[in-house]
Amino acid sequence: MQEPAHRFYMMEAVGPVSHLEHRPGRWVAENTWPSPHVKSRTLHLNPGRLAAEAAPEHALVLRSPQTTGLSSGDWGSFANPGDLPSEQSLDAFGSLEFDGEPLVERLEILATSR
Repeated sequence: MQEPAHRFYMMEAVGPVSHLEHRPGRWVAENTWPSPHVKSRTLHLNPGRLAAEAAPEHALVLRSPQTTGLSSGDWGSFANPGDLPSEQSLDAFGSLEFDGEPLVERLEILATSR
């Protein structure tokens, strides 16, 4: 039996903490990518909302302070204390945020960085 060509780590959601000894999740292996098991879903960035349908075009303007993003944590953390973001409300004040309807079932997002 041939080994799957693509392996991904599907991370479980965790609350905002600045350090994890172990990131809960599981390995997913796929023979091809994009996988035939992945379903595409499009959500439109409407003013303040994510939605399946696009609202009439509307300019969204934001002038973030240069400090926005400082509490986001380190990219590519190696499990060092303080690497992960915990309290990000200061970044939220300088960001465009889009909310959606509550999910009725579990949604897993699997992607590559290519």
